Amino acid sequence: MTPPISLLDGELALPASELGGRTVADPDEDALTLAALAALPLLERAGTRPRALVLATTSPPYDEGGNVQLLAELLGLAGDLVAVELTSSLRDGLTAVRLAAALAAGGDGPVLVCASHRASGEHDAGDGAAALLLAGDGGAATLRPGPARAEELRDRWRVAGERERSEADPSFVWDAGAARVARKLAAEGFGGGAPGVVSPVARPAARAERALGGPGDELVGRTGVLGAAHPLARILLSLDRPQALVAAAGGLVEAIEVEPGAGAGAVAARARTMLEARRGSDAPPQIDWDALSPYASSPRSWRERASDLRLEGSRCGSCGRLLFPPPASCPHCGSRELAPERLPRTGTVVTQTRDHAYPAAASTGMAVVELDGGGRFYGQVVPSARVEIGARVRLVPRRLHAGGGAIQYFWKIAPEEVR
Repeated sequence: MTPPISLLDGELALPASELGGRTVADPDEDALTLAALAALPLLERAGTRPRALVLATTSPPYDEGGNVQLLAELLGLAGDLVAVELTSSLRDGLTAVRLAAALAAGGDGPVLVCASHRASGEHDAGDGAAALLLAGDGGAATLRPGPARAEELRDRWRVAGERERSEADPSFVWDAGAARVARKLAAEGFGGGAPGVVSPVARPAARAERALGGPGDELVGRTGVLGAAHPLARILLSLDRPQALVAAAGGLVEAIEVEPGAGAGAVAARARTMLEARRGSDAPPQIDWDALSPYASSPRSWRERASDLRLEGSRCGSCGRLLFPPPASCPHCGSRELAPERLPRTGTVVTQTRDHAYPAAASTGMAVVELDGGGRFYGQVVPSARVEIGARVRLVPRRLHAGGGAIQYFWKIAPEEVR
């Protein structure tokens, strides 16, 4: 039996844009950058290093694995770390909690769970992420993994090599899918008989939840279904009261019960603030990735991973300046006494311009940022924002290009309210 686990803290990350009842990410955002946006403030508040990282997403940038180590680098966790990625179905968000409970029971230190989704042609799906910091005890809430199930059932699927997705008849989904399992668990008394229901097919899930007298999914009408992040986002938004959830997709089912404790209300309030901050807008500007294909290689990416992914500069031991990119010697005093140091992620714009020669968009914002605590960063502004001199900003991880057949991630400049 899987032991219960304590939620130390949690964070919800949603893109700034909302269109037609769905959250819509910028074109340079994906499941990894969204997961990092949720996890970074969580780690900053915690001030501790997790012993394990679990990534759950049904929209990984790389199909053959190789996603969780990129996330570890973006979060500054690469090195001695247990790292796992789950990429099969929506229910993986709760599977990650079950796995975290087993990992936390076997050693010291918390476990970080990140779940994210980047929709692609899914009419009822949205973009977003949730991150949970979990430990054996001492948290704001207790999560108890419940029954799990696996059977051959297809409600929504895509055959390998095909672009189009298939969906089962809605009546079949209602009779045989998530709704049936939720009804069975409710009859057995799970969650007090009224669990929430999460499924890739939103309507049958909502119908099942109403029939059971469940709390209702306030999230889906404002963001769309957030893939593996959806059940975790629902937990965070309702953390101020006891709850139970059933997440099912394609015959795979996970269930969980949540009992709030001291501090749960503050975590829920922070998640709700993120949800309420969404704004309606036009679709985010597009990037013509095919027009931008600079040279890149795996050796170059590996050599530069400290500055590109970890946002690591150098602190001069003689004059104390924080330098980025890391130089061979300090340009101010000539010293070679340089120690690696991660850059602060907030600062103030000291100058900005628009680049009309950049081939992937009509124009690209560029800015120089004086970072809090020292150092300067020069880079692109995120596509959906403009910044002015004197504006408070934050550095966020984004895609830079996909030259050389691989995705190049880097850090861009966003308004400070973008977490």
